[in-house]
Order: sequence, then C-alpha cells, then structure tokens
Amino acid sequence: MSTEPGVEKVLVTGASGYIATHIVKQLQEAGYKVRGTVRSLTNPKKVGPLKELCQNPAHELELVEADLTNDECWKDAVQGCSHVIHTASPFPDKSPKDESVIIKPAVEGTTRVLQACVDVGGVKRVVLTSSILAISDLTETNEEPITEESWRNMNSPMEDAYGKSKALAEKAAWDFVEKLPAESKFEFTVINPAMVLGPVICGVPGTSVEVIRRILERDPPAIPKLNFSVCDVRDVAKAHVIAMTHPEAPGHRHIVAPHSLWFREMVDILKEEFTNKGYKPPSLMAPPVLLKVVSWFDSSVKYILPLQGHKATFSNHRFTEVLGVKPYDAKDSLIDMAYTCIDKGFIVKKKQYFNPKDQQTAEGTSASSSSS
Repeated sequence: MSTEPGVEKVLVTGASGYIATHIVKQLQEAGYKVRGTVRSLTNPKKVGPLKELCQNPAHELELVEADLTNDECWKDAVQGCSHVIHTASPFPDKSPKDESVIIKPAVEGTTRVLQACVDVGGVKRVVLTSSILAISDLTETNEEPITEESWRNMNSPMEDAYGKSKALAEKAAWDFVEKLPAESKFEFTVINPAMVLGPVICGVPGTSVEVIRRILERDPPAIPKLNFSVCDVRDVAKAHVIAMTHPEAPGHRHIVAPHSLWFREMVDILKEEFTNKGYKPPSLMAPPVLLKVVSWFDSSVKYILPLQGHKATFSNHRFTEVLGVKPYDAKDSLIDMAYTCIDKGFIVKKKQYFNPKDQQTAEGTSASSSSS
C-alpha cells in the first residue's frame, strides 16, 4: 500500500482507542503523515503504545491534545490536514443513569470536529466511525440482510445509551454536511462496524475485551443465548483507510459485519484453544429465567435481556465489493484478541498459560543460534 496523491496529512481523532490505533498503524505503514488526538499527552498507558505502532515510519506520528467537549482545540487539530478520520466517541464501562452523559458529548463532539473542518478549510474528506447500532438495535431476527438504508429504532426496548449516541451522532453529522453551503462542503463517508474482535494494540481495554474476559474467567458461569455480529479490528481499520480515498465511498455508509457468532460458539472456540492453558470457560446454557433474576442485581445482564435468541444479519456488499476488503476469519479474530488481552494483562494470566507464537519465536531463535 502506498500513499494516495493529494493527501497531505490525516487527522485521526481519539487515536489511542482500540480501532483508532489500528487505523494509525495502517496509515503510517502506508507512508501517510498522521496527526492523532488524545485527551492527555501525559497518560503513558494511552500515549506509549501509539509511539510503538510502526517501526521506522516515513513520518513520525504527531500527537495533540483535544477533547470532544472543548471548542478551542479542534481548529488547531484540523489545521494542515486534508483528510479527517473521526473515531473519538464516549464509550461507557456500564450504562449510565443519565444517558445524556454519553449522548451529548458524542453528538456535540462530532459536530465540533466537522465545524472545525469548515472553519479551517482545506479538508477534502471526513470518514466517521459509527456502528451497526446506528442501523439496528439488534433485537430483530430478519430473513433479508439489513442494509445501510436502515436506521435504529430510537424507541427501542434496549436500554442502550451508547447505541443511541452512535445513531444520533451519525444523524447529526449527515445533517451537518447536507446543510453546508457549496463553498464549504467536503466529502463525507461512514463506517458502521459490528462487535469488533482481533488483536489489541492499544494500552487500555475496551468493551469487546470484557466479553472475552467474562468467557475465560467464567463470569458468568452459564452461557446466555446471545448472537453477535462480529468483525476484525484490522478489517475495520482497513475499511477506514480505503474509504478515505476511494472514489465511490463519499455519501455512503459501509456496514462491516461479515460474521456472526453465538455466545456458545465463542465459548467453544476459546475452550478449544485455552483449556490447556489454565482457562475453564463455562459449559452450561443459562435459562432465560435465571438471567431475568440476575438482571435485578447486574445492569449489564439487564441490558442483554431483549437480545436473547435474536440473530440480526447485515449486508456487507459495500464493505467487501466496493471497498474490496477480504475479511479475517472470525475464529482467528477471537483467538488473536484473547492472546493479546492475556499478554497485556487485561485478562488474568494463568500459571499454565503460554503463547504458541512466543514458543515459535524462541524455537526459531534457538535454531538460528545453533546453525551459526
């Protein structure tokens, strides 16, 4: 991959996030000049990994401080950038009592970034990271795949402030761009990923990590009847990078949901790979009545109740045919994520744990030393 003509510098907002770190890495590997925003330059857990994403990059990564709730910082962040990839969005550990705590900064932060693009000028295209949650609340089981034409039911029974925030922020962005006068317009496109799996190269774990942790640490001890539309973080990043310059991307949303896994399937995959490494994933299915009782005490369980037994499927035409991405296998994504989470300490490392890649590296080094 090489840099596209006409791309001076790319701004990646929320650069220390799970998806964003992969975007930054792929941009740097492709030779782009990259500026990333972080909330604080003094947080080593977030800034440290960003400095190590690309070995010998053509251009050193530039980092600046910016906050979604602050108007002042975004003009400086956008200045000199021809393209913007906006990934920054509030992501809660648990659903808040007041959903505006998440929705307000998501919506206002997105419009702040877009307004800065207008005020500064020179921005040719903006790529927004949204979610399939802006397209569906996932409570339906559908025969025909859901397409990019659909929007989330905002009167959904789901108590999902994050999903609402993604839908409202994306709608606000489309409305903002549509209302711009011709002399201020820039191209705009959206990536809508499903649940993201794959290796973690950022310094702070996200919500997807929590699902893997719960399985490997047997929390809860029983398996709910849940289905997840899933994708690989490397594919999501690739979709962003391609959409940044692809001539057919502007004016469109792009669903990235090539696979679906039942919770049972995820457990079985991790059980096969990690049982001999000290982990004992659950094996019993959780009856709905048990989840109902547990939900009285655990808000995260209350959230999943409307999802039980449903399997929403999505069209990936624009992702695979227009952007031309060949997706990773879901099993590989899940296993790769689990290994990186354990190695980084996001999941407890058992005494019996070993990473086969480390063994292969050690054996290769030993063989090389012997031959010399």
